[in-house]
Amino acid sequence: MARPTARIRVLELGIMVGLALVVARAAQLQLLEGRKWAAQAREQRTVTEVLRARRGTLYDRHGGALALTQEFYRVGVAPNELREPSRAARAVAAALGLPAGRVRRDLRTRRWVYYGGPYSALQVDSIRQLRGV
Repeated sequence: MARPTARIRVLELGIMVGLALVVARAAQLQLLEGRKWAAQAREQRTVTEVLRARRGTLYDRHGGALALTQEFYRVGVAPNELREPSRAARAVAAALGLPAGRVRRDLRTRRWVYYGGPYSALQVDSIRQLRGV
C-alpha cells in the first residue's frame, strides 16, 4: 500500500494540472479568441428591425371615415422614484381627471400604481416629464 504522502502528492499534482488546464483555456478564450466572441455577442444583442408605417384612416366610397387610427395611453407611476410625491399626485390627478385623494392614497400605499385609462396624448403630455411616471 502506498504511503499517505505519496497519495497527497499525486492528488496535489492532479489539482495543479487541472488548474493549469482551466487557466490555459481561459487565456485561449480571452487572448486568442476574444475578438471573435465579442463580435458574436455584439451581433446577437443588436437587432435592426424595420417598423411598419402607422395605419391610416379607412374611408367608404362617399368619403366617410370607417376606421380611425387613435392613440391611447395608460399611465404607470413608481412612487419610490418621485422627487415630490405630493406635487406629483396633484399633477397626475389633474391631468387624468382623478380624485386627488385617491391618487395620494395610491402613491402612499402601493409600490406600483397603474391607471389603465385610456387617456389621450393631451392628458398624458403634462405629466410625461415627471420622474417616476
